[in-house]
Amino acid sequence: KGTLKFKNSLKIKGKFEGKIFSDGHLIIGRESNTSAEINASIVSVSGTVNGKVNASKKIELYKKSKTSADIVASEIIMESGAIFNGTCIMDGEPQG
Repeated sequence: KGTLKFKNSLKIKGKFEGKIFSDGHLIIGRESNTSAEINASIVSVSGTVNGKVNASKKIELYKKSKTSADIVASEIIMESGAIFNGTCIMDGEPQG
């Protein structure tokens, strides 16, 4: 629980609750369960995410991921088999 800040890339493999801030790439691992307000450049989800996700570049929701969140990004990629419940806003042009 708490606030997590980092610059490059980080993979969460366990459980996290709180806020995440980064200019880098956040990877939510297949076995992870994250309940957070997330602000990062790129967010890749293979596990479970609840909360709000704001990515300045893109959000990737992979097969078997479970996302219950409001997501905002310029680019959103969702594989077949990903579960998504929430709102989705694509704002502006991709920055990559």
